Amino acid sequence: MQQELSEFLKQFHLPGYAWNLIIIAAAVLLGLTIKLLLHVSLRLKTKPTKKFSFFSTALQQLGKPLNYFLPLLIFNMLLPFMQLYPAFLIRLDKLVEIALIIT
Repeated sequence: MQQELSEFLKQFHLPGYAWNLIIIAAAVLLGLTIKLLLHVSLRLKTKPTKKFSFFSTALQQLGKPLNYFLPLLIFNMLLPFMQLYPAFLIRLDKLVEIALIIT
């Protein structure tokens, strides 16, 4: 998969830093889009009543952490596709894992 992706990149003649920025932006946008879709679907399932609702409580309590968790999770999945030096890639991978644990 990585060879196919590198061949695809050679068609556009993108430098490494541009490709890395595209991956970061895609991870953030995809993560926030998934969070928005979850938010909308949970809002539609919960009815505005005075009773306790697990979904509305979960949405209220986990809304802000999901803003960080989902983009970090997707970035962690896309990390092998970044064009970085191996030593820097290992450190960045550990940093992202620590950030995932914190969120």
